[in-house]
Amino acid sequence: MNTKYRLSATLTVIILTLSAYAQQHIDEAINEFLLDKKSSEYILSNNKEQEFVPADGKNALFNEIGFRLKRSDADILERLRKAFLSDSDKAYGMMMKSSGSGSNETIKIAYGAELNKSQIFGTYDNRNYIVLNIKDSSDSTWRWSYALVWYDDKSGTGGSKYYGSSKYAYISGSVHIIHSRDPKVNISKKENVSLRTTILPDGTVVTYNSDKDTKTVVYKNGNVVGDSSADYSDVNSSSRFLVLFGNLRSVFLDAYKEHSGLAMKTTIANRMLDLCKNKGGLLSKGERSLCRNILNEMARGQNDRYIIGLLNMAADTLK
Repeated sequence: MNTKYRLSATLTVIILTLSAYAQQHIDEAINEFLLDKKSSEYILSNNKEQEFVPADGKNALFNEIGFRLKRSDADILERLRKAFLSDSDKAYGMMMKSSGSGSNETIKIAYGAELNKSQIFGTYDNRNYIVLNIKDSSDSTWRWSYALVWYDDKSGTGGSKYYGSSKYAYISGSVHIIHSRDPKVNISKKENVSLRTTILPDGTVVTYNSDKDTKTVVYKNGNVVGDSSADYSDVNSSSRFLVLFGNLRSVFLDAYKEHSGLAMKTTIANRMLDLCKNKGGLLSKGERSLCRNILNEMARGQNDRYIIGLLNMAADTLK
């Protein structure tokens, strides 16, 4: 049976401890956000839905926390934002979108016992988004999804008075915690993501663009597809860059499972270098630093000098 009710901060903290296999930085930051001495002032709602999944013997979870912070308490939001960025290297899929970016990028997160419910993020141009999909390390068929949304609350205008760099006295938004079956594993249910990279059963690596119903083959039949086939014309914002970058990284890390893993990793490393050289200018300073650190971390885990060199070169282009 579906249950929906208003949670106390204490109960939510108990639930978050169940995600011990999820993300330490995000979980700790959300707990601190809920238990802060000012939380009773800024938390507007805390709602939870649970649906039992008989086949797996556990509940699918959807938890949404609404907030309205004083501009003077923006450091509370900043701690949350930094925690999301710290754990973003664990994500197999993500969307980062800044207010006023002009990007049409959205991501739909399916949830519920039958994955028949969804939450779409990215539909408001005046809002900031960080959305992460992260595999549940205790069950490879499930995933955790986290979303942080925030924006200037115009109902809190200070007229001619400015609060720091803004004339708005309040920041509103929401935190979302979703635990559900992974639609990519449960192939009968497919998640709507504009850009995604996947490995087909024959080992072919394909990047799909669902907006234009197109695909780009990056690896096939043991052969590296030439760089001239790479199409980055749709990568026109930092959020699109990060989605493609994250998907390529996910394929790279999964390559050891494939019979031709070395060739595949070489291909993906080449594509990441090409992406960083051609589109790295779209990233902010913080985003460049994040991607550079991830590339360096990927390189440290390799023992092939050529792959290490490609990843280090990709990182260097983002300095």
